[in-house]
Amino acid sequence: MSLETHDDVPPTYETILAEVKAASPEVFINRNFLRISLPHGCYIEGDIEGDVIRVGFLGVNSHLEGKRTGTAARLLRRFTAEAMIRGVTSIDWDVTHYLALMTAVSVFGKDRIMITYAEGCFPIEKIYIQPAVYEQTQCDILIDLRGLDIAAFT
Repeated sequence: MSLETHDDVPPTYETILAEVKAASPEVFINRNFLRISLPHGCYIEGDIEGDVIRVGFLGVNSHLEGKRTGTAARLLRRFTAEAMIRGVTSIDWDVTHYLALMTAVSVFGKDRIMITYAEGCFPIEKIYIQPAVYEQTQCDILIDLRGLDIAAFT
């Protein structure tokens, strides 16, 4: 008995999730650019500037977005570990989506995240975050990595 494949049939949520979970993250580094990727268009990338890495993009496959699969958190943890190996002590991130902000909170906790603005910064606890799954959130955050155990992020 042979298995018939249909290349024109898009993969299902279950197939995408299984392949993403089974994959080892790929690390790409070019000078000061860092990218961590998983199958099906899941990746995070950013630029290292001294002891800061600026997140340029974090995204997961649209079938996985908002499903709490842990894919974004997994990417962020590996990204953090690779950045810390290179001497990074903080992450600067222009967050444009509520889910990205909640991923940062789940990975680092509220104590390490500061909301930044032109006049300074303040702890994330000082703002009320509307728990709407697809609400657009626009804020700059700074995440302090000093004192983190890198082993927990690899």
